[in-house]
Amino acid sequence: MRRKKSLSNPIIRHVQEYSSIYSFIIVLFLMGVVFGAIIVNSLSIDQKEDLFYYLNQIFWANFGRENCSTNRFISIKFSS
Repeated sequence: MRRKKSLSNPIIRHVQEYSSIYSFIIVLFLMGVVFGAIIVNSLSIDQKEDLFYYLNQIFWANFGRENCSTNRFISIKFSS
């Protein structure tokens, strides 16, 4: 008998075997994105500016001034 071709690939076999764990991780990630967006929307203008400053420092420290343009970030409107 011939084996199924899809099961002969170790990557496909691994993903099929651990599909429930991958699904759980994806759901957790999406929940984090949704709740993070809700929390950021509920911040005051001062808190949003503080968060912007903090994240801006992280991006500039990690990616350098030549690779990270803050013009994109400055154009964000902080509305409550």
